[in-house]
Amino acid sequence: MAAGGKMKINVNSVAPRVEVDNRIPLHYYYRIADNLLKQANVYREEKNIMDLYIILLRFSSLVSETIPFHRDYQLLHPKERSTYRKKLLDVLDELESLKIPVSSG
Repeated sequence: MAAGGKMKINVNSVAPRVEVDNRIPLHYYYRIADNLLKQANVYREEKNIMDLYIILLRFSSLVSETIPFHRDYQLLHPKERSTYRKKLLDVLDELESLKIPVSSG
């Protein structure tokens, strides 16, 4: 527990980096990203801040640490890459606004 009785989130345990598997088509990774955002909307509506934070962390990890390393990423239309970069920036802004205490170890 962190100061003030709040639970601290260990980023490495709740949103570990997923290594790319190039046998899986890139569009599946994007489908997963979209589903994470849909689930985030559910948590947002339920005011379930802890699970919202975790799902947004998973989305940001997938979009910034996994998808760009897929062999087909550079073949993706620039407009689609730009769309997901914008979604990532929005998610990062929301993560910052949630102010959940985190640790990386």
